[in-house]
Amino acid sequence: MKNKSPKAAAIILLLMSLATFKSNAQSDILEVGLRMSSFQGFGAIYKKQLSENTYNRISAAAAQLNVASNSRLIRLGLSLGREKRQQIGSQTYFVHGFNPFFALNLNNLEQ
Repeated sequence: MKNKSPKAAAIILLLMSLATFKSNAQSDILEVGLRMSSFQGFGAIYKKQLSENTYNRISAAAAQLNVASNSRLIRLGLSLGREKRQQIGSQTYFVHGFNPFFALNLNNLEQ
C-alpha cells in the first residue's frame, strides 16, 4: 500500500481553511467557514446577519498539542458573539465586536 503524502493533506487542509461560503436565502445572509490555526488545530465559523452590518457569530475549535514526548494537551473551544462591520473602502471593512471564548483543556501525562 502507498502512503498518502502528508504535503498533499496539508495543502488540502490549508485550502479548506481559507474557504468561506456565503448563502443568500431571501433576505437572510449566512456565512460558514473553516479555519486552521496550525497543522494540529482547526475550527468552524457560522455567522448570521441580524441587520445591515451586524452579525451573530458562533465559532468552535479543537486542537491537539504535544508539549513533550510523554504528554499531550487537547483543547476544545466555543465562542459566541456579535460582530459589527464598518465600511472603510470600496471592498474593505473594519470588523469589531464582543466575542468571548470558552475553552476546555485536557492534559494526558503518559508514564
